Amino acid sequence: MKWEMTFLNKFIITRQHYVGDSYFTALLDEKDKFREIAFHPLSEENQVVPGIICIARVKKIAANLDAAFVDIAKGVTCYLETAHIKDAWFSKQCRSGKLTEGDELVVQITKEAIKTKYPIADTKISLTGKYFVLTNEKRPLAISSKLSADEKERLSSQVQLFEQMRLFEKEAVTDTKQNAGQEEKRKPHSLIVRTNAAGASPEELETEYRKLLSDYQKLAATFHFRTCYSILMLPKKFYENAINHLYQEELGEIITDDKNIYEELQQLYAGNPDILSKIRFYENDAISLGTLYSFETQIQRAISERVWMKSGAYLIIQPTEALTVIDVNSGKNTSGKNAEEYYYKINLEAAAEISRQLRLRNISGIVIVDFINMAKEEQRKELMHQFRLSLKEDPVPVRLVDITKLGLVELTRKKERKTLLEQVAQLR
Repeated sequence: MKWEMTFLNKFIITRQHYVGDSYFTALLDEKDKFREIAFHPLSEENQVVPGIICIARVKKIAANLDAAFVDIAKGVTCYLETAHIKDAWFSKQCRSGKLTEGDELVVQITKEAIKTKYPIADTKISLTGKYFVLTNEKRPLAISSKLSADEKERLSSQVQLFEQMRLFEKEAVTDTKQNAGQEEKRKPHSLIVRTNAAGASPEELETEYRKLLSDYQKLAATFHFRTCYSILMLPKKFYENAINHLYQEELGEIITDDKNIYEELQQLYAGNPDILSKIRFYENDAISLGTLYSFETQIQRAISERVWMKSGAYLIIQPTEALTVIDVNSGKNTSGKNAEEYYYKINLEAAAEISRQLRLRNISGIVIVDFINMAKEEQRKELMHQFRLSLKEDPVPVRLVDITKLGLVELTRKKERKTLLEQVAQLR
């Protein structure tokens, strides 16, 4: 097959040997600039990975932390957040209305173990699709804040229609179970509409809604009959999760050189012609996929402390135990007559690059940015405005706080998985 270079955004899935041995995914923009990099174990069997739903046993109550420690397997302990305990599904409860040691309940792993910290579990069960997230949390319909007002209204009406259809179908079907009413009572659900739902057809939305609801009801109806430590549901394949979390408008091609993954993708998206048309199998004995896109070089750049920018200025990115510090430096450039204007341009360039680096390196938690000092208030305001716009392109929630009295910019980014540096360290 002749391989032609295109200028669409690309999502690449391959097996890499540069850092340990694992699957490797990367998102490249239309200029083949890397925007995301992640490593995935060759097999997730026997691994505590986010998304697993299982029956756990309460090992210890940590009342001072408003949390508990639970075992999801013999010798495998997780930290349980109890914020959603009121909606928990108990398969065995020692004392009604109170979490007690020895209780058995359904949990979902939300974060993997990091350094000395336990994996984190939650009693909030979430089934995630491309357009929706269906949960056992009792809350009103939630719609992504990134959608327009018109699209929010359309999607809200569509979801209401689905719910009405579901209730109508339920009433139309004769009860075949004596406890059908009780079963329905203990499995209420709520829906979150994702950004990717923008522009989706009613048929696409309904298909996914019905699939998520069917999986959810099956889970709710059967967990009572499962023993402690049983795995009720495994997470989706890493590449399906990654594709679902991408903004669909930025997804031009899905490229892999792994025949098995290619065939699985073809099967997985057989009912989605939009994504199916984007899947490509790379086959070239002369040059590997990794060589074509310089994976090894890109990985090293993405974990390097120094990041050079086109202007000759550079960033210094230093992660610490508590937070990440990013310093903007003018580099070899010297100030001239228009120093203020020049530093302003460097800061604007840095803001865009920092936004990219946060996503590329999967930096999370507290981040402090030390931009080059600017005397003009209007330039500082415009910098913050442009920085905020750049951060909005990140699928992971980022909160830009403000500029401190010392001229430092504060922001936080939600932690969803290990940083790129931690992933590399784990493989080495």
